[in-house]
Amino acid sequence: MNKIFKIALTNLIFLFAFGLLVEISLRTYLSLKHLKNPNINYWHKTWYRFHNPSYVEFDDKLNYSPKTIHIKKTDRPRWKKNSNITINKEKFRANDNDLTLNNNIKILTVGDSYTFGDQVSNNETWPSCLEKNTKIQVDNAGVSGYGTSQAVRRAKIESQKRSYDYLIWSIIFLDFNRDVIYQNLIIEDDNLKFNNFIKDNSSIMHSEELFLKDKMIYDYLREYSFAFYLFHREIVKKITNKFDRKSVIKPLYNTKDTKDIEITPTEHVDFLINNFKSINISKKFILLQYTDESNNTQEVTRKKNNKEVKKYKDILLEKAKNNNIIVLDSIELFSNMTDFEKRTLWLDHHTPKGNLLVCKFLLNSIKFN
Repeated sequence: MNKIFKIALTNLIFLFAFGLLVEISLRTYLSLKHLKNPNINYWHKTWYRFHNPSYVEFDDKLNYSPKTIHIKKTDRPRWKKNSNITINKEKFRANDNDLTLNNNIKILTVGDSYTFGDQVSNNETWPSCLEKNTKIQVDNAGVSGYGTSQAVRRAKIESQKRSYDYLIWSIIFLDFNRDVIYQNLIIEDDNLKFNNFIKDNSSIMHSEELFLKDKMIYDYLREYSFAFYLFHREIVKKITNKFDRKSVIKPLYNTKDTKDIEITPTEHVDFLINNFKSINISKKFILLQYTDESNNTQEVTRKKNNKEVKKYKDILLEKAKNNNIIVLDSIELFSNMTDFEKRTLWLDHHTPKGNLLVCKFLLNSIKFN
């Protein structure tokens, strides 16, 4: 019995030592691979968390919208450590500025995660910086994952609830593609329109949720071991995704049911510009933002974004000019930067430094008074 116990113990020690060696080797390799990016650290937890609370809820017009929430010192993967995520009762991201503001003037910002401020704390987003420097109230209506039409539609909705003097619509070019993927727009009676949404009660839970009600050893391993995390992401997840029925929300109208034709980029941009122009806010601006050009961890996103830039940018600039809408292109911020300087501005989204740069760009481009 003692002999069997010794053999088992020896094997366990060997297995643990081998696993530790693999983990250290993998973390070292990843650190060297991304050495030029000072924002990435592979010597802490992985990019997985079992408890990762959502801050959005179903919305029949926008697909989803923010819900009131306050997450203190979040442990979300790839976010700045101890960031706060607060969404106030008006469903705007909090700015956390202890200031006396000019209540006679208001700014509304809309867009995707680059506006919301993914991966930074409330007071490190560019809308928060804008409020801090102008002493003007800024309502941050950005929402992670929003397409261009969702941003414009939310601007229309919020502008009908309260009065604003400035509107800044921030775009990364992937936002156009999201409209197509999630069918945010429909063609009905030869006219392009905003789509509406309903909950799909026939859908079932994500396959992982069918089995993982409580945190298990495997979850701890995914959270603390890059070897297990990558194994799950690259192998297990690709297999389980074939059996998932993730969507609990579906378009009320299906584009193919109403008219089986594609929406061209020109029609797409024309519709958005016309709706943006119709919003009852006197001073409106479009801010063009960009994903990291050299972040290998986001290579697929970067390639998709570059493809959408080529497809939509010229059309957008032309349509905006024809409608007297000012476009602020942040591409000029990075043209003279070294590769290392660029790396300090992104970690998937803008770092606090990147948001500060965007904020200064806006302050130099717009006369707020």
